[in-house]
Amino acid sequence: MDCWEILGIRKTEDQEEIRKAYYKQLPHFHPEENPEGFRALRQAMEEALEIAAETAGAQETAMMDSRELRDLVKEAGEVYRDFGRRICPDQWKTLASASVCQDLETQKEAGWALLGFLMNHFHIPHDCYQALDQIFGWQEAEEELYRRFSEGFVRYLMYRIREEDSFRYDRTPVRDDFDYEGFFEACFQLRSALRDKDRELAEKTIGELEAMDMDHPDLTVLKIRHFSMIQGKEEETWKLAEQLYKTHGDLASARYWYARLALETEREQVDDEELEDILGGTGKRGAG
Repeated sequence: MDCWEILGIRKTEDQEEIRKAYYKQLPHFHPEENPEGFRALRQAMEEALEIAAETAGAQETAMMDSRELRDLVKEAGEVYRDFGRRICPDQWKTLASASVCQDLETQKEAGWALLGFLMNHFHIPHDCYQALDQIFGWQEAEEELYRRFSEGFVRYLMYRIREEDSFRYDRTPVRDDFDYEGFFEACFQLRSALRDKDRELAEKTIGELEAMDMDHPDLTVLKIRHFSMIQGKEEETWKLAEQLYKTHGDLASARYWYARLALETEREQVDDEELEDILGGTGKRGAG
């Protein structure tokens, strides 16, 4: 079977459609129950994304014959693989300070080459996208980008440039040899499962994420959302919210869940004055 048969779709350049097909098939290939099927599905998605990128970015691929552009994309790969560098806007600004990015004759092509890279390496923070946009002017060239790249990718690019992160990449701990792509994909899958009220998929995904042993406030919020809907999980949910508030009390989501669950479960150790501070947006970080 080729990658399209495994994903259950026809050949397409739309990377968003490929990812949706992957997530649709994912519940049938649990990594513990069917590890070979899971690996085959993941490989099928990666192969399909690669084919889509090559097809949609044929013109960009041709431009990669330039040594300077090849070097630029190679350096982008090095920045991306080092997660500490990946989430730092100054790292991308330094990358884009190369002469091929600054020369008016080559700047546009350099920007296209980086977009070709970002089609398959898109987990970077909003402020990094903004930093690159300030240099290459992608928003101003939006109409032209739609002619050169897949519609789904350009829509996603514009969203990431214009909107704040819905997932806080900068709160992700930096670890060596960690599968960040798998972690982010699983978090987004969990978010989709909660939105679709798919409890079975949510619980499976939470299990996969817990096996990764990565502490992240947005993941904790997703787990709280899930457990708060399950009878008998009140104490576990409260402990998650309490710890989240202690460690990330500057986040509105942490204050919200701490205050909400304190009220719902009538926690005596949380006084009324503290709740007023939290609900008023002045929550004391570290309060318990």
